[in-house]
Amino acid sequence: MRTLLQRTVAVAVLATLAACSDSGAPTDTPRDPGAPADTLPVTPALACPGPEVKGHILVDASRDGGVWWYPQGEAGFDAAAPHQGQGLADYLRSRGYVVDELSRGRIVSDTLLATYAGAIRAGQYGTYTEGELRAYDWFLDCGSTLVLLGEFLHEGGRDKLAESIGVPFQGKVTGVVTTFAEHPITQGMDMLAFTITVLGWLDTGEAVMGVVTHPRARIFFLGDTNGLEEVPQPLVDNLIAWGFQ
Repeated sequence: MRTLLQRTVAVAVLATLAACSDSGAPTDTPRDPGAPADTLPVTPALACPGPEVKGHILVDASRDGGVWWYPQGEAGFDAAAPHQGQGLADYLRSRGYVVDELSRGRIVSDTLLATYAGAIRAGQYGTYTEGELRAYDWFLDCGSTLVLLGEFLHEGGRDKLAESIGVPFQGKVTGVVTTFAEHPITQGMDMLAFTITVLGWLDTGEAVMGVVTHPRARIFFLGDTNGLEEVPQPLVDNLIAWGFQ
């Protein structure tokens, strides 16, 4: 592990990597591809995403509590209108990716995920159904990429998606990430300022970001959504190269 600045407040922990499928390419008009919340999320014997979805990324903001869609609200969600997550989504589009943003109240199904090579889960407010969790399991078993962005949970709150892949979100801490493990994602980074959710607890301190070992998928987790919305570099470009190209 390399310490880039001495003022270390939180630790960035990276786990062993696993294999994945790549992506990268064309652009498209922002849209909300989701189905209403009463749609069944499980399809028997669905084929894994093929090469035709290369370069297609889903932003799952269906459980967003405001960090992605603010100032938009229940009156409606429009990916083309100003919102906090727009900068990150538009940056990915500028790099040639097709990015769709799933609005609050929509459901995540395997048939939806089958049209994307990777997903960014933005924030957590509310809960996922068991069918949605199975859809994500299927997506990851297909070798897709998941960028799991968390936020602090209210007392008693749970992030079932994070827990299902072995990342229990808990607690809240404010600090500057200045210690990084050697990894392609952290290459060239000096510091990263965040109000973060602690991603579990280690005997060496707080873990705030990392990767999850998976037999097929690539999974990156970070306990703060707002920070990545600011498109911090070189982190975002490193993530694109690691997980979406």
